Formats: sequence, structure tokens, C-alpha cells
Amino acid sequence: MNKNIYILRHGETENNRLAIVQGSGIDGTLNQKGEEQAKAFFQKYQEIQQN
Repeated sequence: MNKNIYILRHGETENNRLAIVQGSGIDGTLNQKGEEQAKAFFQKYQEIQQN
């Protein structure tokens, strides 16, 4: 049986852009670029079948 592994990073947040460390309760929302990155990922990989 073959498995494919896909590794991706979350989309950009304003805190990422400003080099502000996040985590431990500080989770920023995606900025415009992050939203575009998420949409681009979905468009490219929406056809992948999940088992």
C-alpha cells in the first residue's frame, strides 16, 4: 500500500509578517495574503481523495 504525505504550513498572519512569535494563546487570524494562500492550496488540492 502506498501513502502520500503532504506537508504544508499555515497561511500568513499579520503577526507572522511582523515577525511576532505566536502560540500559547496568541493565535492571529489570516491576513489577506494568508487568505490567498489558503484559497490557492484548496484550488490545487481539492481533488485529493481522503481515505
